[in-house]
Parts: sequence; structure tokens; C-alpha cells
Amino acid sequence: MSTRAISNQIAFRYRTTDSATGITRETARRLAEQLGVDETQAIHIALHELAVKLLPQYEADGGPVCCHFPDNINPRPKPRPARILAVFDDDAPQFHVRVAYGTSKRSTTLHRGKFSILQARNPAAYQAAGLSYDTKFDLKQAIDLPYTTEWFSVPPAAPHGQTPRLGTLHPPLVPAVQAAYRATTAYASRNSDGMRRTRPLLISMHTRSHRPRRTVAPSLSLIS
Repeated sequence: MSTRAISNQIAFRYRTTDSATGITRETARRLAEQLGVDETQAIHIALHELAVKLLPQYEADGGPVCCHFPDNINPRPKPRPARILAVFDDDAPQFHVRVAYGTSKRSTTLHRGKFSILQARNPAAYQAAGLSYDTKFDLKQAIDLPYTTEWFSVPPAAPHGQTPRLGTLHPPLVPAVQAAYRATTAYASRNSDGMRRTRPLLISMHTRSHRPRRTVAPSLSLIS
């Protein structure tokens, strides 16, 4: 084994008794037997599930997600495409995200702070986004929501696994998204209803914390 490989390993010590902060070798053996794997794999599975539950993992490319964007009419509005603008970890492991409204209405009519993904105009971007209709995103119409199954759902056919992700942002669209963001900077920085007093980060998003965290793909973990 190389020196580098050895340096990437740690000594794992079992506890003499089971507790909230550790387990015994016997418990690990029973867990591995229940899962049908060896002890090492059981440890990896446990750590993976903990990482998915606690670490902020979300799309760094700004692709659309399936969101039940509030409409002040229905207790659970129909799902629609939305774009994550920022992720907040103030209440971790419960995360909040700022999402921008997406609509198929008047998708070619654009004003400041808006951009569209149109099938006829850019078929590659439309396909990459995983949309069913031409869609306009309004970055001025954004709100902070808990990242839970109450407000986000896995789209039909689950194209990106059990996450609300619809698709990815095609690189040629980045300038249009950046222009829309610049047009909404002053608006988004104000303390509006349902908004936190922070500026959302686009394209390369980080969690809001004293020390910025590295963006982790592919998706935030939804909490039921």
C-alpha cells in the first residue's frame, strides 16, 4: 500500500458499550449480518446515510427543481419548475432554500430579472433542463422555503434519482441567468416578506455560514 493510501486511513475503535456516540463490535457484527455485508461496508453505509441526512448537497449548476411554489390559494400547489438561488444552513440539519418562480405563461415576454428556456430557440438547453414546456424564470419572484417534501417533490420518472432535480443548466444560458441576477441584486438584498437579509448566490452556490462550505453535488437531501 502506498504512503498516500495509508495517510487516507484512520484507526476505527469500537466502544466497550453501546451509546448515542458509539457502538460495540458485537453490534457492528449484528448490523453487518442484517445488511448482508461485512463490517467495513456496514460502517460506510451508516456514514453515507448520515452524510446524506446532515450535509448540504445541492446542484451547483443551477438546474431547475420540482417545487410546490406557494400561490396563497392551495395548501399544496401544483408542482412547477423553480430555480434554487441560495441555500441556508442556519438551522442545520434542517435546510432552507431560496427559490425563484418558474412559469410556462408568456414565456417569451421578458423583463428585468427574468430569463427563459425555450425549446425552439435552444433545444439543447431545453432538453438538458428536463422541462415539459417552455419556461420563464422570474428571479425577482423568489421566496425562502424549508427543503422538505412539503414544498419539493421528486418529478415523474425520477430522472436524477430520488431528488426534486429536473435537469441541468446548459452552459450557454449562464450569461442570461447572470444578467437576470444582476438586475435583481438590489431587490434581493432588501428584507422583503419571506426573504432573509442576504444576497442569494447564483451559479456557484454556497451555504450561508461563518465559513463558506464547499458545494457538494448532486442534490440536497429532502426531509419528509
